[in-house]
Amino acid sequence: MIFNLPEGIPNQVFDTKELMSFYSRYQVIPQFGTTDKSSATFLSLLRSLTDLSPTFTAAMRDLKAYTFGLNIEITQSVIPGLKMEIQPVAEADQVAFATWLAGVGISLQRITALSKRLKHHLAVSGNAYLKIKRVRVGAAVKYKMDVPFYTHCAYLVSQDPGENFLIVSPYIGDAQKLSERPPLILRATQAAEQIRWLKTGNGVEEAIIHVKADTDEEESPYYARPDIIHCLPALFTDYQLDNLNSKISAAELVSKKLLAFQAPDPNSLDSGDDERVEVGDSGVLGRRRGSPFQAAMLQLKEISTNLASSPGGMGIAPSAAFAGIQYPYGDKPPLAIDLEMNRDTKHQAWQLETCVRRICSILGWAPELVSMISAKATLGGNMLRDILIQKEISTIAPDQFFFADLWNSIIAEIKTDEAAPAAFESYGIRFPRVITELLDLAAPGGGADNSLVTLNDQTAQNQQEDE
Repeated sequence: MIFNLPEGIPNQVFDTKELMSFYSRYQVIPQFGTTDKSSATFLSLLRSLTDLSPTFTAAMRDLKAYTFGLNIEITQSVIPGLKMEIQPVAEADQVAFATWLAGVGISLQRITALSKRLKHHLAVSGNAYLKIKRVRVGAAVKYKMDVPFYTHCAYLVSQDPGENFLIVSPYIGDAQKLSERPPLILRATQAAEQIRWLKTGNGVEEAIIHVKADTDEEESPYYARPDIIHCLPALFTDYQLDNLNSKISAAELVSKKLLAFQAPDPNSLDSGDDERVEVGDSGVLGRRRGSPFQAAMLQLKEISTNLASSPGGMGIAPSAAFAGIQYPYGDKPPLAIDLEMNRDTKHQAWQLETCVRRICSILGWAPELVSMISAKATLGGNMLRDILIQKEISTIAPDQFFFADLWNSIIAEIKTDEAAPAAFESYGIRFPRVITELLDLAAPGGGADNSLVTLNDQTAQNQQEDE
C-alpha cells in the first residue's frame, strides 16, 4: 500500500486482537471492508488525510459558508422533488415560528451549526448521524440535537426483522471503557423516514437519523461511501508537499559558498599559532585554542558578514553566507565552490496544481475560488463570476435542497407531535442564497466596491503584461 504515512497520520487505530474481540462480542458491522481492522484503519486514514490536506480544509470552509450562510429564512414548505415557487412569509410570522421552535428547544443558529458538521462528516466518511433527545416534564417538552462523530456510530447485527440498530459511543473498540460507560443503542432512522423513538429514561426518548452521502456507489445496505476516496493519493501528496518544504527549511544550507584555501607551509608555523578568537555558543567573543586557519576564517567572516553582531545570546544561532575548508600545502590557488541547490520547483508546482484541482473537483468546488490557483481572464467575461454562478447551480443549490428537505421533514414531525398552531402547518426553512447576494453586491450599482469585477480586471491586466 502506498500510504505508509509518517508523523501525524497513524497506520492503525486499535490493537487487532482487542478490536476483533470487541466487534465479535457486540456484533458490530464494519463500515469499510469485511473485517474490523480494515474498517477502523481506513476510517482513521480518511480522517487523517482530510485533516492534514490544506486544499480539502479550504474547500470545505467555502462550501459550508456558501451553502448555509449565516441566517435561515422561514418560507412556505415545498414538497421534496416537486418544483414549486417558494412563497415568502411575512417577517412577523417568521419571528412567531422561530419563537415557537425556540420554545421547544430548536434554534435556527443550532440548525446551521449542525448542518455544517453533518456536511463535513458526509464529505469525509460518507455517513453522518443526527441524534435527537426529547424530554417531557408534565406539559413542557424540550428537544436537544447533536451530531456525534462518525467513528462513534456503527450498525449492529439485528435480531429484530425490519429494524436496524446503531451503537453510539466514543469508546467503540474499547470493551473495558464500554463496560464502565455503557453505550447508547438506538433504532436507526433513515433520512426522510418517520423518526423511530426509543424510551431511554423517565420522560426521555431518543432517536438517531442516519444521513448518507448521495453517491450511488455503496454496496453495503448500511453505509455509504464518500466521493473523497477517489482522490486519496492527491490528499496525501497535498500534505506531503508542505511536509517536504518544512523539511527542506529545517535542513537547508546556510552557506552558499564554500571557499577552499591552501594550508600554510608546516615549516613556517611556530608553537604560538594555535590560539584563535571566535564566537562562543552564547554569541560572546572569546579566546580558544585553534589553528591559524580557523582564526583566519573567523576574521574573514567578521569583516564580510554580520557574524560578530549576530544575537546568538538571544537563542539565534550565528550564521554566515559562506564556509571554508583547507587543503594541503602546495602550489594551488584558492577555490570557490558553489553550494546552490537546483530544486525541481516546476515539478512541485505542477504536482500541487494537479492535487488542488483533483481535490476541488471531487468536492464539486473550483480551485480558483479557494485562492490556490489564479483565475485566467476571458474575453468579454468575468471568470470568477462565471465560476461562482456555475458552482451555485451544480453544487450549492443541490446541497441546500438536500439539507432543507432533511430539516423540514424533522420539523414537520415535531410540529405534528407537539400540536403546533395551525398557522405554522405549512412553514419550513430555507438556507440563504449567499452567492446570489454576493454577485448582486458586486454588480455595478450593487452598493459594493465591485471586488469581483476589479479582481478579474486586474487578473486580465497582469496576463496582458506577462504576454
